[in-house]
Amino acid sequence: MANVKKKQTREESWYRLKDILIIRKADGTLGHTIHRKATHTDRYLNGESHHHPSQLLSVGKCLFQRAQRLCDDAHLEEELQHAKQVLHRNKLRIPRLHHKNKNKTQTVPRQPAYLPYVKGVTDRISRILKRASIHTIFKPHKKIQQFLRPIKSNTPLQDAGIYKLDCDCGLSYIGQTKRNMSSRLKEHIADIKPHLHLSDVLCCDASERYQFHTFNMEAFTFIQCGVLRRLLMCRVTGDPGPRQKG
Repeated sequence: MANVKKKQTREESWYRLKDILIIRKADGTLGHTIHRKATHTDRYLNGESHHHPSQLLSVGKCLFQRAQRLCDDAHLEEELQHAKQVLHRNKLRIPRLHHKNKNKTQTVPRQPAYLPYVKGVTDRISRILKRASIHTIFKPHKKIQQFLRPIKSNTPLQDAGIYKLDCDCGLSYIGQTKRNMSSRLKEHIADIKPHLHLSDVLCCDASERYQFHTFNMEAFTFIQCGVLRRLLMCRVTGDPGPRQKG
C-alpha cells in the first residue's frame, strides 16, 4: 500500500496509515493515535481574525472530535492536551466535550436567514433567531475584485453548443454546432433569403409550408442543461423533426 509506512526498532514498531498511527508495543499489544508529520506547524484560523464565531469554534471541535475518534484510551488524554495547547497558541476557544443541544424543537419548517457577517451585530441577531429555530447563514463580504469590471468584454454568440431560434410565427428551431453560433446564424440567413430550402430552419408540413420570417441575434439562446441538449435538438412543432448539426 502506497500510504503505509513502517518502522521497526527493538522496543516497538509502528505503521502509519494515512493520518492514523498504529503502534505495536513491546508486549505485543496494539495502540493507535493521530499521526502528524514533523513539518506540521499546528497553525489554524487565528482567533482574532474577522471570522464568524461558529467558524472559529469549529476548529476546536474538529480537533477534539478527531482525537476522540482516532485515539485509543492510552493516547487520548495526551492528544487532547496537545489540542488545547494548539488552540491556546492560535488564540481560539476550547470547546466543551459534552455540549447539550438547548435549541427548541422545530415544529414547522422555517426559511433560513441570510445575513452579512458584521462582528458584534449580526452574530447577536443570529442568537435571537436561533431561539425561534431560525437558522442563520452568514454571507461573506464582497471582495475588491467583485466590484471591478472585467477587463475583457464577452463577445456574444462566440461559443459552440446547442442553440434555439424563435420565429414570429410561433415556431422554434433547435440545433447544435461545433463552431461559434454567430457563424451558424449567418449560414441560416444566407440559405433562407434566396429560398433555396437548404436549411432545416424551413419547416415543411404536409398541408402547408411555413418559414421563419425574421432573424435577430437575440433569438439565439444557449441551452446549458445537458438533458435538454438531446431532447430539444429538433423543431418544436409538436412532433419531433430531423436533427441539425453544423
